[in-house]
Amino acid sequence: MCNTKRTIQIPCKCFKFKESRGISLLNKLSYIECIKKKVMTKTQKQKETIKRFLTFVDEVFPNYELDDCGDGGRISFFPINGKQDDIIEFQRSRLDLCTLNWASDQTKQDCMVMEGMLKLIKKEIEDEGK
Repeated sequence: MCNTKRTIQIPCKCFKFKESRGISLLNKLSYIECIKKKVMTKTQKQKETIKRFLTFVDEVFPNYELDDCGDGGRISFFPINGKQDDIIEFQRSRLDLCTLNWASDQTKQDCMVMEGMLKLIKKEIEDEGK
């Protein structure tokens, strides 16, 4: 039997456990804190933001069709019964929304609502990650 104590770093980096005499002793409070923290990488945060945002748009704006060009960078929202100029584009990499200056007032207003919700989702995910 080994009498030395050593601390081993877990990949989560939120807690450590001590291995003594070949038996692992886990600090339960640290483990619970780690689970509560939901440590997320930047990529995971971005994917979660996109997922929540697209769910929001799908639920709140049923009159908009979603068009993913296939390149993975841009998603377009266009009204089912609208003009070609009434399009809202969402940049996945920058998490940014934009619309044309000459789009209808309704489209501009919808874009502002989407931007507000996107900011709330970003803040919510950042708060969860801390």
